Amino acid sequence: MADDETRKKYGIDELLDHIPADRAEFFSGFVPWPEDLDGWRVSTFETEPEVNGRSHLRTIWDNTSDRDSRILIDVTVCSSAEDAVEALATQLSYNQLDRLPNGPADLGLISFVHPDPAPPAIFFVRGNLSILVTSFGRKAVPIQEIARRQSARLAERPRAAQSGLVLAADSPAGKAGQDIGLSFSAPFQPGANGYWKFFVTGGTAARRQGRLLLRPSSPGRLRVEAFLVESGRAPYFGELALLIE
Repeated sequence: MADDETRKKYGIDELLDHIPADRAEFFSGFVPWPEDLDGWRVSTFETEPEVNGRSHLRTIWDNTSDRDSRILIDVTVCSSAEDAVEALATQLSYNQLDRLPNGPADLGLISFVHPDPAPPAIFFVRGNLSILVTSFGRKAVPIQEIARRQSARLAERPRAAQSGLVLAADSPAGKAGQDIGLSFSAPFQPGANGYWKFFVTGGTAARRQGRLLLRPSSPGRLRVEAFLVESGRAPYFGELALLIE
């Protein structure tokens, strides 16, 4: 957990309070795609095993026409949106600059950027992901558009998705504030750059003890839309609606 100074400096506790209770985005297996970095080639792909509900992916990208231009992307996959904010706070606590200014508002829940003349970098949270995109080579290169492409791809609900994903809840109904387990499967095994994304309306989603759990926020209906996307393959879609007392 980040120190008290960092939490106060960046308003971490206030940010946690602003995470919606009635909607959520949740991602599993996300990796940056070459399409996000047109003209770049991945040279490093490192993963770390999950510890305390978080796993880590680091990719380094080289410009194919300029070896002095490199980009590093760190993705921390967390168990919930709240934990993604905590992971961001921890990353910010390591930064040597006095206080990073807020970044673009369209990247997700929150973003921060390196001010000039520091090397370009963006830290942002989208769903249960805490992501860092930074210029890593001898030559500083702009990275905001790359961060926006990743955020937009995460937020996208592909219109041409084929049906076929199977979603099953532990119970066909539930109660507000009580977790409901969600199982999911696809008609094929995704490749190395395939990943799942879930959009929840009427509640939130979190991963605990290896399971995806839904938490309804109020009586009514809880809806889950799921997509399995993979570079070079048509996306797949599935949905589920639960009655909430």
